[in-house]
Amino acid sequence: MWKKDQKERPFNREKRARQNLKLALIVLLALGLLLTLGKVFQFFSEFQKPFYVLNTKPREFSWDGSSVLNLVVARFQKRPDGVELEDFNFVSLNGEEGKITILKLSDEILLELPKNFGSWKLGSIYKLGQENKPPMGEDLLKMSVSKMLALPIDGIIEVDSDQPLDIESEVNLWKSNLLTGFGFLTKIRTDLSLKESMDFINKAAKIRSDKITSLDLFRSTITQSKLLPDSSRVLGVDGVKLDTFTKQNLIDPVISGEDLTVAVYNGTDHAGLTSEAVRLINNLGARVTIITNTSGKFVKNGVFINQSEGGEAKTSRTYKRLTEIFALNCLKEECKTADSEVLNSRAAISVVLGEEYFNYWSSR
Repeated sequence: MWKKDQKERPFNREKRARQNLKLALIVLLALGLLLTLGKVFQFFSEFQKPFYVLNTKPREFSWDGSSVLNLVVARFQKRPDGVELEDFNFVSLNGEEGKITILKLSDEILLELPKNFGSWKLGSIYKLGQENKPPMGEDLLKMSVSKMLALPIDGIIEVDSDQPLDIESEVNLWKSNLLTGFGFLTKIRTDLSLKESMDFINKAAKIRSDKITSLDLFRSTITQSKLLPDSSRVLGVDGVKLDTFTKQNLIDPVISGEDLTVAVYNGTDHAGLTSEAVRLINNLGARVTIITNTSGKFVKNGVFINQSEGGEAKTSRTYKRLTEIFALNCLKEECKTADSEVLNSRAAISVVLGEEYFNYWSSR
């Protein structure tokens, strides 16, 4: 028996060693897998984050590639006293319809700025915003262009280039060789995520040349030279002509086709609060049929569905777009209200503007 035990002990030790080795290998493989999954998760997390850190407020929603994407695209130059933006463009990509509209915006256009900054030339807005505390150059620029066009601005792209910026030529380069589009990513900074930036380039590269509409506002009848009291000249914008161009070229055809009625309510004591919102909603392609006040006062904005419309309004692009613009929280969880005016609305969708909306456009 003793001799038998002597023979079995080495065998048991070898068996245990092999088992320990297998266990160690399993642990190492598990750790490797966890590290790999962590890297993959980190990659996809970064994929959704802004491609470049700008002095902008975080974007609260991502472009899903289906709706119209509106961007400000400008050229940036590094100077001894800081970064300067010029060659401003408004670019609207409608991937579903397969078209792009480009508005070249002259630096000399005089705009009435939000947040009580007064009237300034477009070329001065970024620097003016950067001098604010905290800096808000990109945000002020996006808001100012949005106010002028009465359209939502979904993001900004700043291109590092020594040459004048020609968006149409750039898109045509992507069409001939998509790799040039990915090369474009190496010379920009933007508040779009990497995924959004790549989707923008990929969809733009598929647009036929005859579906690209480009208009230089400086050379159009939409603007006219204007003499200021100090004898300097600027470009004034004819809002009626600009809105006509917008309705012909920039409305979302899906929203227009849904033809859902929209009511816009002022939920505050600030007179005239609804005018810009109504203009924007009409320019999107929706149909505003009611403009009035709520029975009570609202702090937050809200977008409410007329329950008699059933699920049609809730699943519409009109509702999705309006919530993205005015009250994103209502997209995460459907907003409800006890306000009698809103509850009795005959419109399919009701947009209520609260103090939040007034502060967004008026407070720094």
